[in-house]
Amino acid sequence: MRAVTSVLAATGALNAEARLLRSALIASLGLPEPDRQALEAEPPYHVELLDMHGDLDARFSRSLVRGAFYAARIDGTDPREEQAVIAIARKLGLTTEDVNEAREEARAFGDAGRELGDAEVDAIRYVLEGDAAESDRFAVAAARLALTPIQRHDAITAINVGSPVILGKRHRLDRRQREAALGLAWLAGVHDNPTYIRRAERVSRHDRLAADLGDAEAGASIRSALDRWLELELGKVAVNAVP
Repeated sequence: MRAVTSVLAATGALNAEARLLRSALIASLGLPEPDRQALEAEPPYHVELLDMHGDLDARFSRSLVRGAFYAARIDGTDPREEQAVIAIARKLGLTTEDVNEAREEARAFGDAGRELGDAEVDAIRYVLEGDAAESDRFAVAAARLALTPIQRHDAITAINVGSPVILGKRHRLDRRQREAALGLAWLAGVHDNPTYIRRAERVSRHDRLAADLGDAEAGASIRSALDRWLELELGKVAVNAVP
């Protein structure tokens, strides 16, 4: 967390997006609440003051540098951020080759994330077409979760303009990405416990979306898996609610 924060702060005070990324990273660590709050309250460390050394596990060190490069890319890499990541890599004893590989892996990861994020936004908007308020709410949430600030401009513009999503096999996803996009779209589609008629409309749109993403059968299997999970979770709520 301190390494990533030092990179984000290399250009000055943390902006809102950087603070959000930092908080998400801290939350992902699963720390006890007092430890989480202590980390949230820490000011950024200058990269030269980070207490790091070269005897950490090599795989972890490369992963840390890759994550730092990715963090630096969220709003376009600044040379000062790049130098901060390189300084961290030197502290960890990584070679120039290691650094170059980590940089390329971070770039590839970010590009893959953009394709999935764009597909998720379109998938939600397509399934929820006709319900502008909820479509916009979930699509904006997907854009913020899946796309970096520099990547989400086109998606947010399309949401704001309200232009309909036209299927045309624009997104090239692997199986796991396709399942993720279809899954999020269906969860958005059933969030309001739709009537049978509305649900049937959304099932039809979800099936067309699945076919457009490359697997016409995937829609039904994703819906079945998620519906079973939802029934199980709601059943637990119902049981616990009985006095």
